[in-house]
Amino acid sequence: MKTTPALPRRLRLDASPEEAATRLRALPGLVWLDTAGNLPETDADGGISLITAAPRAVLRGHLSDPGPLEQALAEL
Repeated sequence: MKTTPALPRRLRLDASPEEAATRLRALPGLVWLDTAGNLPETDADGGISLITAAPRAVLRGHLSDPGPLEQALAEL
């Protein structure tokens, strides 16, 4: 049986970013990029929190060589 990989999805959460990250901490590859409440000036949107875990793939590279990332994106 052929399966289709799950696509990333955005969920509305009633949890704070801290609570969401805590809930996901057991999953591999947890990444939390957060500007919510940490910006020097007041932001109309209040900043954002991006939380992700259990990646399908991990790309490694260097800023001076974007080729591998560009190739991976082209294959999506």
